[in-house]
Amino acid sequence: MKQEPEPELLATPITPVNPDEQPACEPYLTGIIPESDLYCFIDGSCRPNPGEMFAGVYIEFQQRVICKQTYPGGNGTNNEAEFCALIQALKLLKDAELKQHPAADKPGVIVSDSRMVVCAVRGNYKIKGTKLQTRLAEVKALLQSIKQPHELVWSDRKNNIAHAVSIKGHPTSPSRMVNLE
Repeated sequence: MKQEPEPELLATPITPVNPDEQPACEPYLTGIIPESDLYCFIDGSCRPNPGEMFAGVYIEFQQRVICKQTYPGGNGTNNEAEFCALIQALKLLKDAELKQHPAADKPGVIVSDSRMVVCAVRGNYKIKGTKLQTRLAEVKALLQSIKQPHELVWSDRKNNIAHAVSIKGHPTSPSRMVNLE
């Protein structure tokens, strides 16, 4: 059985974004990931869509992986799964704060490959669905409860380490990864 390679550490070069291929947009949608000591990559996946949801969270602090986790999210849509991933990441960051982990003292960068989630959280997209509005409200409450500000940015899937983590939860994946380091 072919096994998927482990996600690479952030220390590996990130694929540069070709500005000619990107639409003109806000700085947080350029695909450029700002430098930070704390990176939190998130991704939600759903098979089929709608169907079984999984959220992947991959967190690095000072170029060390501190969390690589897959969360089952019940049934829903891809967009709901993306929000679930952000909610799980924010809960982990809040938990790190409560446990006084050194990562909690630093502002971080949260990277998502969902433009909808990034723009909705930043107030640029209006969310119409009740389920998504509920998840957006939970995200905003969690963001307010965390002491350090975290910048939420978009990057395409090829730069999102959490994508490999989120799809490992699906029953059709060759291996499931659920661990906390």
